[in-house]
Amino acid sequence: MLEERHVLVIARVKTRDRQNFRKTYHHYYYGPNLIKILFQALQLPSESILRSRYHNLYPITSKDPITNQVIVGEVEFYTLGEENTDAEFFGTDFNYASSKLFRERFDELTPEKELLDLGIRNDL
Repeated sequence: MLEERHVLVIARVKTRDRQNFRKTYHHYYYGPNLIKILFQALQLPSESILRSRYHNLYPITSKDPITNQVIVGEVEFYTLGEENTDAEFFGTDFNYASSKLFRERFDELTPEKELLDLGIRNDL
């Protein structure tokens, strides 16, 4: 039996300054909580769709939860384990939107499975 890994998933969000658009800010959040902001489940009569900033028919605009600024670029996810102090790049919100395998790996790292239950079928 494999040992349970204790890993923290951190999300890095980039926003721009309101006056100087060349200046950017980075904010860090607990990854599973940010998933609820970045993605929504759209229930259609025949299917369920994972909506994100990257969806071509039903895009959503995601904002930083603290500054209320529009998120620019990809949201990066990093893992931080118990024994090391260095964060490892895990993927982006684009990976989460486009890859079922990435969503499954992300869910495996998240102890709060009910947090990520967006009502999405696994075959999307």
